[in-house]
Amino acid sequence: MSESTLIRPIPPELRSERGWTVHVDGDRLESVAVVIIEHPHYGKLSYGLTPHGYDGWVFAEARGGVGLLVHVELDGELFVVVVEQDRPNQGGFVLNIPRGFIDLDEDPLTAARRELKEETGLELAAERFVQLPGAPGNPNSAFFDTRGPDTGVRFYAVRLEPAELPGQSWARPSGGEQIRCARLVPWFELAGFADMVGNAGLARLLASRRRGAAG
Repeated sequence: MSESTLIRPIPPELRSERGWTVHVDGDRLESVAVVIIEHPHYGKLSYGLTPHGYDGWVFAEARGGVGLLVHVELDGELFVVVVEQDRPNQGGFVLNIPRGFIDLDEDPLTAARRELKEETGLELAAERFVQLPGAPGNPNSAFFDTRGPDTGVRFYAVRLEPAELPGQSWARPSGGEQIRCARLVPWFELAGFADMVGNAGLARLLASRRRGAAG
């Protein structure tokens, strides 16, 4: 294991006390010391002893991700673009802001433009994307390792003019992503979504607009 990892093997005297078992290809492993699942594109998922001395899981992304706050003003109200996407861990189709991983050969801005096109069909020039101030976001600090310089979620704001909108709701281009459509919602509805990445991005957008930095 890399010396930079937060996870260490659980000492033998603590393994039975922890009670975890691991199933690999149908085989049951008991008294587990450490588990590592790694992929060069996505990152490393580890289970073992944390720095605080208890067992836990840590996920270190390979390159972090981006979240997109695409917004427009209609009749004096702020609306944000969200996508209706199949998220099985949330029970099916839910609404969340466009977002995704940064590929290994990308910078965050390139990833932001790609994700917007893939998930909404909107293709916009790089100068339309404004990176919102603040440290890269950690979706869950008990689980995500965002110590590295290229980790965490970077948020971008994109302001649209009403004439640029395909409509209040529109189907995305054919392909993957398990997305039915993109649509507009008022900002206060996004604030109540289960999408914590969207909640955090919205807070940064509102703060930036208050300072006059994001339109």
